[in-house]
Amino acid sequence: MFKSLFILFITVSSLLSMTGFANSGSTITSANCTFQLENPTRGNCSSVVIAPGNDTKVNLLLLNQDKLKKPLNAPTFPNLTPRSANHVFFWSDVKTQIINMDEENRRWWHTPSHCVSFEGGTRDYNKAVSINKAIPESEKNLLYQAREILGVMCAYSDSVSTTYPLEAIGINSNQGSMFLSYIKAAAYFYGEAWPQAIEKFSLISDSPDPWIREASLYMIARTQLIQASVSAIDRWGIFLGPDLVDKDLLNKAQISMEFYLLNYPNGRYTSSAVGLLRRLMFLNSDYPALTQEYARLTSATDLSTRNGLTTLEEIDRLSSQLSLTPGTIRLAVNILALMRSGDHNQISKKELESQKQYFSNDPALYSFLLANYAFYVEKDFREVLKLIPDEAQKNSFLPLEFSRQALRGMALSALDDVDVQRFWQDMLNGVDVIYQRPIVELGLTTNYERKDKLTEVFKKGSLIKDSYIRKTRLLYAADYDILRDQAQNDTRPKTEKDLALFILLYKQLTRGRYEDFVIDAQLVPEKANTHNHYISELEPDSKIPVGIFRDGIWSDGYPCPSISITSGQLAFNKSKGTLDSNQKKNSQYAKALLCLGDFYRLNNIDRLLDRQFSKEPSPSKTIRRGNFYSNLINDPSVDSNDKAYALYRVIKCYAPSGNNSCGGESVNQAQRKDWFKLLKGKYGKSKWAKELNYYW
Repeated sequence: MFKSLFILFITVSSLLSMTGFANSGSTITSANCTFQLENPTRGNCSSVVIAPGNDTKVNLLLLNQDKLKKPLNAPTFPNLTPRSANHVFFWSDVKTQIINMDEENRRWWHTPSHCVSFEGGTRDYNKAVSINKAIPESEKNLLYQAREILGVMCAYSDSVSTTYPLEAIGINSNQGSMFLSYIKAAAYFYGEAWPQAIEKFSLISDSPDPWIREASLYMIARTQLIQASVSAIDRWGIFLGPDLVDKDLLNKAQISMEFYLLNYPNGRYTSSAVGLLRRLMFLNSDYPALTQEYARLTSATDLSTRNGLTTLEEIDRLSSQLSLTPGTIRLAVNILALMRSGDHNQISKKELESQKQYFSNDPALYSFLLANYAFYVEKDFREVLKLIPDEAQKNSFLPLEFSRQALRGMALSALDDVDVQRFWQDMLNGVDVIYQRPIVELGLTTNYERKDKLTEVFKKGSLIKDSYIRKTRLLYAADYDILRDQAQNDTRPKTEKDLALFILLYKQLTRGRYEDFVIDAQLVPEKANTHNHYISELEPDSKIPVGIFRDGIWSDGYPCPSISITSGQLAFNKSKGTLDSNQKKNSQYAKALLCLGDFYRLNNIDRLLDRQFSKEPSPSKTIRRGNFYSNLINDPSVDSNDKAYALYRVIKCYAPSGNNSCGGESVNQAQRKDWFKLLKGKYGKSKWAKELNYYW
C-alpha cells in the first residue's frame, strides 16, 4: 500500500499533478489577505497586478493569459475573487474554480494509487462497450459488471488477489471476449502486477475495436513507466530519487509513449500522454528538455484550464531544478520572486541586467522587470516613470499592460506627484470592471486620503464604486461626520450602514463622547445583529454586531441599565478632563463607570480596544476599564459596595494567566496581592469578596 502511494504520484502525472510529494517554495499559506497596491513580499495574497509578492503560479497564469492576448474578462478566465470581496486571493481560490476540490481530495486521500483514474476509465470503457454493435446486449451487461469488479479491487488493493476470477460465462462474441481480455489486463494493472499487465495489454493492442486499440497502447506505456519507478520507492512509499529508477524500463516506456503519440496525435489520452512524457523527462533528469517543454506550454497553451492549473503547480515545484530558458515567461516570474523584500537571495541589479539578452523579443516584459526592481528594491520611483511611459488612456489592458500602468501609478503615488489623480482617473476608462477597476479605485482612494479629501469616496456620483474600498475607509479612516452620514445613507448597502454606525458608536463610547453616543445610538435598528464572539476579528466583510448597542448584555450580577442610560449618566456627570484622571466621582458616576466596564467585558469590547480603527485618536487615548477600576479603588467618595466590585473586577482582569486583559496600565503581582487582601479584609462581608478566592 505504501508503494501504491508513490505510484499515485506516477499515474496522476497523467493528470499533471504532484501534490503532496514536494513543497512549493512559493505557495502562499498565510491567512492574511490584505487588499493593497504594493505587494513586495511573500505572505500576503495575490492580485491581478503581476508583482514579486504574488504566488509565482498566479504570475505565471497572468503572463500566460497575456501571451495569448486573453483579457481578464474572457468568459473562461478563472474567478479570482472568491475570498470575500477584497479582490485578493490565494492560489487555492484560483484552482477551486476549475477543479472540484472536494472530489479531488476524496480521490487523492481515499483512493489507492493508480486507481485515481478508475472512474474516468470506467466511463470510457462503458461508452466503448455501449457503442460496439458487434456485442449482444446481454453480453454488454456482463461486461459492465466485470468492470465494476475492478472497483472492488481498487477499494481493497492490499487484500484482493491480482488473479481475481473473471470468468467468461455468457460472453461468446469475439468483440465481447476482446473487452473481457481488456478487463483481465486491467485487473493485473490494478493489482500492481506490472509485467503481467503489460503482457495482457500487448496482446490486445491490435484489436479491431478502436477504443481497445488506443487504450491498450496508452496503458502499456503508463504501466511501463510505473514499473520503471518501483525500484526507486522504499517500503514507506517515499521516492528516493531518479538515480534509482530502472533506466532500461524507462527507455521502453518512452518508446511506447512516443509510439502512442505517433499513432494518436489528437487521441483521447494525448494530453495525459504528454504529461507522462514530462514525467519521463523528470525521471531521466533531463531538465533542459523539461524546461523547453514548460516554456512551450506557458507561452502557447491556455493554462487556465483544469490541466493547465495543475501544470502550473508542476512548474512551480520543479522550478529550482529547471534551467532558465531564454525568452520564457517563467524566467520573468523567477526574477520577480527574487525581488521579494527580506529574501536573502535577492537578485542584484547586475544579475538582472545580465538577463536582458533573453528578452530581446519582449522588451515590454523586460522593462517591467527593471521597473519592479527600481520600485521594490531600489525605491527609485522616478526611474519607474522613465521605464514605463504613461499609457493610462488605453481602451483596454491585457494583464501585463495593466500591471505596468499600475506600477507607474504606485510610483506616482510614492512621489506624491501632482499628476497622480489624473493618471488613476484616466485608467478608469479602459479597465476591466471586475478585476482591474478595484485596483485603480484603490489607487485613487489612497490619493484622496493623502490630500485629506476622503469625502470624495463617499459623495454622490463618486468615482469610487467598490463597496469593499468604502468599507475599509469606514473602518480605518473615516471621521465622525463621515461615519454618521454613511450610517444614515439609504443608498448604501445595509452592510455599509451597519459598519459605519458600529464604528461611530464604538468610537464615541470608548473616547468619552457620551452625549453624542446617546443621540446616535437611536439609529440602531430593531433586531440588529448582536453576535459578538468574533468582534476582535472585525473586518470590512464581517457580520457587524451593531445590535449590541441596543440589545447587548448589560449585567451579569452587578445591576446595570442599558448602555444608552449608562452613557447618559456619564455624560451628565462628566467634568473636564479624562476618565483616567484622579478626579472625585460621585456615587452615580462610579456606578456608571462600573456599568461601562461591564458592557466592555460582556460584549467583548476589550478585544477591540487595541485595534487601530482610525488615525485619531490612537488606541492609547481610548478609555480602558483597567484604569478606571484602579481610580475608583483610590477614590474615597466611592461607596463600599462599588469599591468592592471595582477591586473584584480589577483582580479578575489578570485571571487566569496573570496578564492584564482589561487594558490600561498593568501592575505587578505584589499590587494584585494587596488588592486581594484589601478586598478580603476591609470589604470581606461583600458579595464580591466572598466570590473571589484567588488572585493572579
